Amino acid sequence: MKEHVRAVFAMEADASVTSLVVAAGLREQGRPAMWNALANWPMQADLAARFDTILNETSDVGLAASAAFVAWYDNGVRRDSYYVAVCSNYLDQIDREHLLPKYDNLSGAYFAELCRLPDGSPYECHGP
Repeated sequence: MKEHVRAVFAMEADASVTSLVVAAGLREQGRPAMWNALANWPMQADLAARFDTILNETSDVGLAASAAFVAWYDNGVRRDSYYVAVCSNYLDQIDREHLLPKYDNLSGAYFAELCRLPDGSPYECHGP
């Protein structure tokens, strides 16, 4: 279950990054509604702030994406709520489908394949 949680956390962090990249692009085009929604959403506001800080300092979307990915793990409330949901879903699926638990480890390639900007270019990411 530990690796399942790790995989889902990474997918959620990457999904948040993708949303921020798209929202930042729209904001740059004069359409800030998506950015404002993310920046004011309690579960995303810290990520938007981190992304924006790094983007303003470096003008590098990849670095901003990496910083937001890492920041996803820094919020204890977010981690705890996702942990409960992911574990509950995992155990329900095993019970419902009569599956045996899996104990495989995530490969290093998992993060390399996952962390891509909307244009397809990679950004650096790794889970804890």
